Amino acid sequence: MNDGPFHALARRALVGLLATFDSPRVVEVSRRWTLRLALPESAHSLPFLLPVHVLGELLGLPSESLPRVASWTRDFVRCIAPGAHPDSLAAAVEATRSLCSLFRSYLEAQCSSGDGALALLVRESMALGLQDASDVVVANAIGLLLQAHDATAGLLGQALRVLLLDSSLLTELRAEVSLLPSFLDEVLRFESPVQNTRRFLATDAVIAGQSMASGDAALVVLAAANRDPSLHLEPWRFDLHRTQPRGLAFGAGAHACPGAALAKAISQGALLALLPADLRSLRSACLGASWMPSLNARVPVFSAPSSLEAHS
Repeated sequence: MNDGPFHALARRALVGLLATFDSPRVVEVSRRWTLRLALPESAHSLPFLLPVHVLGELLGLPSESLPRVASWTRDFVRCIAPGAHPDSLAAAVEATRSLCSLFRSYLEAQCSSGDGALALLVRESMALGLQDASDVVVANAIGLLLQAHDATAGLLGQALRVLLLDSSLLTELRAEVSLLPSFLDEVLRFESPVQNTRRFLATDAVIAGQSMASGDAALVVLAAANRDPSLHLEPWRFDLHRTQPRGLAFGAGAHACPGAALAKAISQGALLALLPADLRSLRSACLGASWMPSLNARVPVFSAPSSLEAHS
């Protein structure tokens, strides 16, 4: 929703960093963290905890700091949710201060050693001519965590719902895990974790026969587009073997989400870890799920399951 030379340069630097997070590495980091986080007392929180832990490791934060980072990220996100209690603002302010302090500290350490993702992002930003590169890096690193907390949680949560409510689909994926990328693409289309987004006109234009002026807002309903029958045959049906599902949950064009591949790799790693497990208790948690308050995202919130036992 934001254009201009500064945004373009900051985005280029961030895209350059994300390109270094190759999918096989992200999948493995996510699989490993899933095995650590999917404990009986916290499995229901996995979709929210996992993206922050994976991104934190990729950004070079030490493992022992990640539970605090996840807690601070949650406190910030709660503040901006519709209907948030005014008291959540104080927690969000404190969380923001803590996140900024932590990232500045590790950014300084990485720049001193010349190694690490944050240091790389500084170099990318400076090479593009960005001023105050350190502040930009800290802001974008925290922004990655905040975006992943909801968007990736939405994808993983919806993927688990689809799997746990369809035993035949679960059996098929257990037998052929190579179908996971196709499965996640169809989840993005069928159960869009991001339901809508807003765009603002840069110039006067006519859109779908409607005259609009520069500065006008347009609400783009991605969930409806993902079930457009002119794009998809039988769009109301979940089809694991659908050819090129063309999901729009992560946007398209100039403002397509640069973290789409990252979100899918994190979700794939989680499912690789969970598929061999006995998921009956998590299925019960899924049946009792509510939805996170949000104006544009559809993110399931699972009730606490009793256990995740080894699948025999």
